[in-house]
Amino acid sequence: MPLYGHTMTVTLAAGRPSLVVLGGNAGQGNYFNNVQFAPLAPDRETGRFVFDTHQFAVPRWGQATVQYNNILYVLGGSQRGNGDYLNDVQFTVMGNQ
Repeated sequence: MPLYGHTMTVTLAAGRPSLVVLGGNAGQGNYFNNVQFAPLAPDRETGRFVFDTHQFAVPRWGQATVQYNNILYVLGGSQRGNGDYLNDVQFTVMGNQ
């Protein structure tokens, strides 16, 4: 599905480099609170994206994401397109997926 306003980072999940996509907006009021990840193979191929069991408390897009050690922190963003800005910090622990 097309998605914008999400954040993406590279991290280790289950000891393997993985792309991680957090939140985002698919348009028409479809905002997401999920975490998706896909393993990166040595040949630079991307594995299939799967949903992590962790979801954020509030759907969001336009957030910032910072990784420190094996924790991904999600800061702020917007809950909807009408200016409902978020001022929270949420996190998910990577590496056990």
